[in-house]
Amino acid sequence: MIDVIILAFLIPYRQNKLFDAISQYTVLRNTIKKEGLLDFKEVFKKKEALGEFEKRLRSDKDFPKLIRYLFEQSAVSKVELMNINYTFEEKKDVRLKKVTLNITVDGEYEGIRRFIYTLEKGAYFFEISGTKIIRKLPMVSANIILHTYLKEDVNG
Repeated sequence: MIDVIILAFLIPYRQNKLFDAISQYTVLRNTIKKEGLLDFKEVFKKKEALGEFEKRLRSDKDFPKLIRYLFEQSAVSKVELMNINYTFEEKKDVRLKKVTLNITVDGEYEGIRRFIYTLEKGAYFFEISGTKIIRKLPMVSANIILHTYLKEDVNG
């Protein structure tokens, strides 16, 4: 229960960090395109700081890989991925697609904690915006709302 309360306080902080990073990324891309500032140290530093965010983004054609990754992480965490619903929202100013995933996993509490941890520390960029854990004896069920971003494919 304490973990859920702690997560409730961390989610808005991480969400604000994400929105700040996206905003900085947008400004940087537009500045580079308009003014060609690739050689300036300040722009390079900002680009380098946002590089990790960009590296963890995948192409929108990688969506099946994203789903497979969720199943792999559930197996590693020894929880069962029961349901996945998703929606796409295009972010035109930064050529990204925001993917909202609403997933349900069943298993032991420690397995669900491990699953959430692997998502936060793994190869994909995930923002966890909500978690609801329900006791289903002898286990628990967790409904997790995730957001991630996929780069739009330029060539269609």
